[in-house]
Amino acid sequence: MRKKTDESQIHIGWILRAVLIILGVLIISAAVFFVFATQVRGRQVLRDAKNVYIALSATEIEYYAKGDTIYDPSMPSGLKSGVKSSVKELCDNEGDYEVISFDRTRHRVRYMLYTNGRYRVTYYGNGDHNTWEVTYGLTLFRFFDE
Repeated sequence: MRKKTDESQIHIGWILRAVLIILGVLIISAAVFFVFATQVRGRQVLRDAKNVYIALSATEIEYYAKGDTIYDPSMPSGLKSGVKSSVKELCDNEGDYEVISFDRTRHRVRYMLYTNGRYRVTYYGNGDHNTWEVTYGLTLFRFFDE
């Protein structure tokens, strides 16, 4: 009688260990998947932000040819009315953006924010040095262009 009780305890202990190992593997897998998915989505949002930047630059060239500029600091977005629709024609983006600072002598964006859901991309342009920062509650990665 005693052997059956000992054997059942051994089987229960083995089953508990197996369940704990499986749960641990599942939790670690879910965490790795979340980190990987967050970084992949962050790179997609960064690509969208860079497309918006390029479209803003192209639109600025168009406005400059007319003797005007896209920048209007009195507007909440930092852009004149009609600029966002011109940018929308050039690039299809899901997020919202605003130009915080603009270099009128070089006719380029100096500081821009792009948001898409919980992701935020910040662009700082200082001469030949550009910084792109992607955040999702915390900084995911930062790129420096030289």
